[in-house]
Amino acid sequence: MKKLLRILSILSLVGILALCVFSWFSGDDLCYRNELARYSVLDKAWLQYMYWDGRSTGLASLIQLAGLKYFPAAAITLIWAFSFICMSVMILKIIKLESHSGEEKNISLVETALLSAMLWVGMWKLIPDIIYWPTGGWYCMMGLLALTWIYQFLKGINTKRFTARKNLFIFLISLLCANNSHNVIIPLIFLALIEGVKAIVINQDRKVLSYVLSALAGLAISTIFVLFAPGNFERLKAISWQGFNLSLINYCLIVFAKYCYWLLALFLLFPVFAWLNGLSLGQTLNNFFPGSLKEIVKNKKSLIASLYNHKFLVAAFSTVFVFSATSFFAVPRTAIFFAMFIVIYVVQKSSINFQPARSKKFVTGSVIFLSFFIGIVIFEMVKVNALQNVLESREAKYRLNQRADVTVDAIPESNVPFAFTFVDISADSGNWVNRCVASNSNIKTVRTVLK
Repeated sequence: MKKLLRILSILSLVGILALCVFSWFSGDDLCYRNELARYSVLDKAWLQYMYWDGRSTGLASLIQLAGLKYFPAAAITLIWAFSFICMSVMILKIIKLESHSGEEKNISLVETALLSAMLWVGMWKLIPDIIYWPTGGWYCMMGLLALTWIYQFLKGINTKRFTARKNLFIFLISLLCANNSHNVIIPLIFLALIEGVKAIVINQDRKVLSYVLSALAGLAISTIFVLFAPGNFERLKAISWQGFNLSLINYCLIVFAKYCYWLLALFLLFPVFAWLNGLSLGQTLNNFFPGSLKEIVKNKKSLIASLYNHKFLVAAFSTVFVFSATSFFAVPRTAIFFAMFIVIYVVQKSSINFQPARSKKFVTGSVIFLSFFIGIVIFEMVKVNALQNVLESREAKYRLNQRADVTVDAIPESNVPFAFTFVDISADSGNWVNRCVASNSNIKTVRTVLK
């Protein structure tokens, strides 16, 4: 049975990557490609920084733009799918590092597959945007960068040796990783602060101060660069933003409610894996309660200790703070950062273990779960292959009608697999998607007609 579990683990990871073969360019992808035909990657990144988005000069953005300019859709989404799997590896490494098990370097194939499949199924509403969409998949890369920073920072804290070389390293990696999404910057700063405060106030270890300050300096520089980009303010003007007001708490609550809805499947999978690990519901829930409020706030040390013990939960909640200005920008893909902190917190606190245990129930349950996951992947492959054939026939029609007005049959939404983002053209040839398709295919106009 364990051999079968290993085979299914390989097939699951291959399945996540193999779906990339069926990805294609549409909507925003084509608009970006049209613009990148006129600009270099660096020029386009800077234009976006100045007129649309403060994240545009970060590593993830540069990879996104380079991919859209030079690579086919399958190659770009393969990068995002690999980043997604690496996120699972980094989550496991962080959990093991925090448990001081000393096993963070030995992440098994089965562990990686189980967590990757759990995240894929649990975040099924996000998957179309964060893996198989050439433009939006960079969120996986941003998540991976954030997790890499957390692992390196915590690893440095745990060594308790703070040399000038190590301080410089964490400063540089903080610069690199914090040039990231707006709603992952605040959690990184919080984690650096709580680790430093806990070490100094509770552990009475001031040697860590230089290391934490080096990290915070790098984070602060990148944060200022991202948050105060001229493009952010231009973007807010585009939605007629009226400034901060008393609705900011409401906006955060709205986003939190959206995240819980989009990640409902993930929350339902937690008790399943806890049960497979032989953990009772009561035993699991007891680890999550921080204690009475009176005990938490009775003194400074107890408050710091409570925040430290639940730091990844606080980090998850802090990802919604950026939406205190407006909940308009909260779309499913933005929930990826909330999800990754929640996963770390829940798995850590509930003692869920993804390693093949001696328990026959765990192995059998894992085999069933991965078989179910592989079934979903195969179903999506069959469905997307049929859609891709339709899209290829469209492309052939475009090539035969260069510089002409073209009409194509509309594609029903029911024909689009849930794992893929597809922004189709409409019956209005002046629609922005239609114009991007027409420009990219060298035709005059394009629109859909009902069969």
